[in-house]
Amino acid sequence: MISSPARATQIHPYPEGLYVHLFSHFYFMLSLALIFYWFSRYLRVSGKTWFYLKLAFLFFFLWNLDTSVVHFMEFHFGFKTSSYYALTFSSHLRAVTPWVWIYYFLRFDHFFCVPAMFFLWKTLKEFQKACPF
Repeated sequence: MISSPARATQIHPYPEGLYVHLFSHFYFMLSLALIFYWFSRYLRVSGKTWFYLKLAFLFFFLWNLDTSVVHFMEFHFGFKTSSYYALTFSSHLRAVTPWVWIYYFLRFDHFFCVPAMFFLWKTLKEFQKACPF
């Protein structure tokens, strides 16, 4: 039996894959908002650890919101049909619409994702310091 190559990503067929992908972003945002609400309403926690965790939640929420808007723009305006990577050159950016500029800058979602992961790492480090064993 000949095995097929393993892939790190799975491409979903259109349009079901897009719907499932966007639903996962929405579900993650809803989960973060719900956990943040529970922390604020019922736990009344304070300290550096919880502050870092709340910042991680905030940045993960913003990252998902940003990414969801980008996916919507790709679907609605058809930006995936044009090469996004070709738009990174300044000569291509001069004669495009404002929507392309908005799309271009929203594609820098790592401005939200990297701080989210950093604050999550800081949270885990603070939890580790408080661990008795």
